[in-house]
Amino acid sequence: MKSNKKTLPVNFNKLSEKSQRSWTIPEIYTDEIYSCIDCGESCVFTAIQQQEWYELQKKYYWERPVRCQVHYMQWKNKKLTKISMDQKLNKLKEKPNDINCLFEYAKSIIEYHKANGKGNLQIAISILKKVNETGELYKYCRENL
Repeated sequence: MKSNKKTLPVNFNKLSEKSQRSWTIPEIYTDEIYSCIDCGESCVFTAIQQQEWYELQKKYYWERPVRCQVHYMQWKNKKLTKISMDQKLNKLKEKPNDINCLFEYAKSIIEYHKANGKGNLQIAISILKKVNETGELYKYCRENL
């Protein structure tokens, strides 16, 4: 019986330095099935995807995906909103009296809350009051406290 799994040869010279030091890397990439940690859906980590991860993106060979595409994008979005919020806070620390920085930080708190259900909306409300912004953003905060 012929297998439906696709295979590709591993180009050891293109692997990351860390991966090249690993002992038990097989000579071929083979489609692998995994379950999403968020929804349990079965997904395929294809030989082509593996080749891209390990040889082009230089990820460590034993690193594997753990989420389906939908949940990966949600997770990535959450992570990016957190990074953005942290960047806005750092900018605010540099310019604590800058109204635009204050407002941008308040907006980032709200975006973080929308993406993660986290974020201190009480701080966002305080900032919005300080910058005289009591429109939709303010209403969102009040409704979600």
